[in-house]
This record gives sequence, structure tokens and C-alpha cells, in this order.
Amino acid sequence: MSRKPEPIDPHLLCRVSTLYYQHHLHQEEISARLGLSRTKIVRLLQQAEAEGIVRVSVRAPEGVYTDLETALEKRYGLREAVVAHVQAGASASELYQDLGETAAGYLTRCLSPGLVIGISWGAALLAMVNALQPQNCPDVTVVQMDGGLGPAGQDAHAFSMCRRLADKLSSQLCLLSVPGVVDSCAVKEAILADRNVQNALRRLDDVQVAFVGIGAPHKDSLLMRDGSIIKPKELEQLLASGVVGDIALRFLNAQGDVVSTPLDERVIGVSVEQLRRVPRLVGVAGGLQKLDVARAALRGGWLDVLITDHHLARCLLADV
Repeated sequence: MSRKPEPIDPHLLCRVSTLYYQHHLHQEEISARLGLSRTKIVRLLQQAEAEGIVRVSVRAPEGVYTDLETALEKRYGLREAVVAHVQAGASASELYQDLGETAAGYLTRCLSPGLVIGISWGAALLAMVNALQPQNCPDVTVVQMDGGLGPAGQDAHAFSMCRRLADKLSSQLCLLSVPGVVDSCAVKEAILADRNVQNALRRLDDVQVAFVGIGAPHKDSLLMRDGSIIKPKELEQLLASGVVGDIALRFLNAQGDVVSTPLDERVIGVSVEQLRRVPRLVGVAGGLQKLDVARAALRGGWLDVLITDHHLARCLLADV
């Protein structure tokens, strides 16, 4: 025979709720004070909430966007969204500073013994590395996911950025000491024949959490800035094929599908298959110029975690 539900005692519900929520007594203390079992106290608190006697609300302080984070997670099936506050009219450097601090906080939260971190390249990831506070993680390994891009002395160059990250974490480091884009397929084949390069690329299979930039193809991007990585004619070909951006030099269309391009034959770095196998892929992107490619990455299910600014977050949630 099913048990009949207990009748509602408004006075008792209010009494227990007042002691718990306003007087901050523990459930054991309420149990002893009122002569009720702890199980009964738990049930009464749940009933008080169900009856509307207790209403729990969380008021986020200014600059905290848990509502946007929850909406992004629900809309795009993300494991987590992290939204940074960026002042309206902020310069690019100010935007990256705020985004980098937020991403650095997330990276710090991820750290655990034995963790293997993959990192690609880009301005947002450089800002993350710069904002990171020094840690002591000798059991952590940083793995470079793409070959170097642009002049080797640049801070955003993958070699420099990975080495700086490993220094800040006092961690182990696995570098992919080759160019990210080479001149020809023949050059790529010769480089891939090297045993050390093969070992570095195989290490990508061990990455547990990867931080990737989300690139938009335009003339002022890091990919295009000095013409040493992708030339203007190649950019035109990418755009003509429907490319809206890239993740780790793997190009995507507006639906988040991979677009095969002639450039693929000259790229050295993490493969599409390896990206898909990473247990936690963290995309870091800010600024409205990243709207199309960020939406594509989300539509394609590439990201487990998105770290972005609140302006871009709102646009990603707008109906299109």
C-alpha cells in the first residue's frame, strides 16, 4: 500500500525554514531543537521550497554573467561557458587583457597532477599565458599543437608562447619545433619523416585539455598580418570556398564543417581527428569580428568549453 502524503503544516514549514535560512542553524541542530529526525527536516525544507514558502534566488554582481553562461551551455550543448566582462568601446588590447585573465583563471582551475595541456596559438591565448600567475606543476605537461607561425621572435609565435606557459607552470614541455605552414607538400613530407617530429605529433594523442584560438580570416589577423603565413590570394581562395575561420589551422564553414583547402597539404600540426578526440576542447574568442567563426565552431560541436566576452556571448544567443 502506498504511503499517504503528509499533510502540510504551514507553521512547521515556516519554523524550520526560519531556523535554517535566517538563523543559519545546521540540520542536526534543528533536529535536536524540535525533536524531529534529520530526514524529516530535509523533507520539510524541500516541501517549503515546493510550496513557495522559501524562494532561493542568486543575484549575480555586476560583471558576472551566469545567465549568459547557462544560456550558451543550453543552446549549444557546451559542458561549460565562461563569460568575461569587457567594457563597451574597449580597445583590442583591453579586450584581450580581460579575456586573457578570465581564461587564465579557467586554466588554473583545470590544473591537476599528470594533466597534459595542449595549446595552439593566437592573441587570445597569448593574453591568457601573460595573465597566468606562476604555479608549481612539475607533473603537468604542455604540448604544442601547431608548428610555429610567423617570425619566431613574435610573442604569439607558438614556440615562445608554449615555452612561456611551461615556465609559468614549472611544468614539462613538448615542443613541435617546425613551421606551422611550409612552402610545399614535398617540404612537409620531408619534415614529417623526422623521428622527433613524429614523436611530438604522437604526443598530441595524450592531450586531455586543449586551449585553442578561434581565428577569423581578415587582413589584420595574425594569420595574415605580415604575409609570411597566408598570402592575400590564398585568403581570397579560402573565402571563396566558404571559410569563415579556423581552429588550429583547420578551416570551417558557417555550419562548422571542415573545408578542405590546398593549404591543408602544407600545414603541420594537430589533425582534425586528434582535435575531435580531445576530451575537453576549450575555445577562447572575443570581439564581434569573431561572431561568424565562433558560431560555426559551436554549431559544428567542436568546443566543450567556450571562453568569451559578454558582448559576443549575447550575439551568439541572438536568433539568426
